[in-house]
Amino acid sequence: MCGRSWPLETGSCCTARMFPLADGTIWKPVDEWLDQNEDFRLGAQVVGPTGSQDVVWAPDIEYERSTCESPNGARVTTPYSPFNYAGPAPDGKLVVGASDRYRFEVLSPDGSRLIVERCWDPIPIPSEHKEWERRRALGFDREVNDPEYELHSSQIPDHKPAYRWFVPTQSGEI
Repeated sequence: MCGRSWPLETGSCCTARMFPLADGTIWKPVDEWLDQNEDFRLGAQVVGPTGSQDVVWAPDIEYERSTCESPNGARVTTPYSPFNYAGPAPDGKLVVGASDRYRFEVLSPDGSRLIVERCWDPIPIPSEHKEWERRRALGFDREVNDPEYELHSSQIPDHKPAYRWFVPTQSGEI
């Protein structure tokens, strides 16, 4: 690879987690802001020394996110809140899902998809874990966003999401 020039945007190698693929290309996440209300979409793109493939965009998945409002009016996601996930899968594919259920899809650049779904019992969050996460989030959001921010344990969901992330392997597993 030494001496080759890759078509990456300035800074993308530092701000986005990229993953090597078996064919010598890399997978990089892509996001696109849709409006000023913090709505955006997620996708993935395979990039190699000769150029980039089309972006594989994650579908919009309905889910119930747990948020609260800070004194400055910003919506803040609470700890353990379900979220929309879009992440790498082997061979330039994209794993997408909403973590309020045990269901996710593996999207291929050619448009095909594999759906993985199973029954699961949500894992309750012990009160001491909720309190620890409340204090951690409170300290961070007061320092970064708003010194008057308040978060109460009752605003944190009672159960953990079905998953946090997936880790791809070069041998093809997720």
